[in-house]
Amino acid sequence: MRYHGLDLNLLIALDGLLTTRSITQSGTRLHLSQPAMSCALGRLRQYFRDDLLVPSGRRMIPTPLAESLAPQLHDLILQIDSFMKTDRSFDPATSDRRFSVVASDNTASVILLEVQLRLHRLAPDVVLEIVPISDEALGKLKRGEVDLAILPNEYAVDECVRAPLYRDVFSCIVWTGNHRIGPRISLAEYAESDHVTLQAGAGSPPAFYDRLCNQHGIEIARQFLVPTFGLAALWVVQTDRVATVPSRIARLYTSYLPVREVEPEFEMPSLEEVMQWHPSLRNDNGLIWLRQQVAEVAQPGKQA
Repeated sequence: MRYHGLDLNLLIALDGLLTTRSITQSGTRLHLSQPAMSCALGRLRQYFRDDLLVPSGRRMIPTPLAESLAPQLHDLILQIDSFMKTDRSFDPATSDRRFSVVASDNTASVILLEVQLRLHRLAPDVVLEIVPISDEALGKLKRGEVDLAILPNEYAVDECVRAPLYRDVFSCIVWTGNHRIGPRISLAEYAESDHVTLQAGAGSPPAFYDRLCNQHGIEIARQFLVPTFGLAALWVVQTDRVATVPSRIARLYTSYLPVREVEPEFEMPSLEEVMQWHPSLRNDNGLIWLRQQVAEVAQPGKQA
């Protein structure tokens, strides 16, 4: 279909080119051959009377005109996609939709584990795809390329809708064979212990230990860095190390790992989890239903 002399299918190609900045990658994304994408770029250049993308090594760099078109074009395509979904009713019992959800292993274990059990009963053909929290994942969230994100409020992006989900507090876990620490851990014991901690970006609040140490005027003896809360729990087993994790996941680990929860004798920072989605998905009936399932699991009685 042509509009003002432009084949509108070329706008899809242009969005792919501006997103990937690669003829090969955009072709793969749109299921088109490299010659077809090169032809599309040539027609776009002719229409806009601009190079749009110029080679630079193995990548392509957008021209100033292309840079100005990119956000408007991507938002337009997202709005069209949302419009198409709005006209379709969502029946969880018959849908075979795949939802992509950005989440930490904490959320995947304590919230999405129960959500997928609900889906098994209510929407047996619906699939959840979990995307770990990262700069790339947050970029996809901003561009509307993932359906939903569940993440600490510190990681929330301004470009997307934000809804509070639940609050948690941090707790300490140790190996059941750790006899140095009793049912409670003092600030001195906490400071003197070796710790298993998350690397930045794995789902914990930024500078968690820095905030904690500054708040109480202590220094942590030594830290072993791991990418997930699950590994943090495993790495305390058969050691005297301490792991600081959200209390919900602490209770989960103590149910099947040889670890026990110990109560801090000092104040711990809290964790506020939020849901986020791209504004273009506000009328997506399937996503509205999924958010409701997540909210009911995270906080019974809460509506998304």
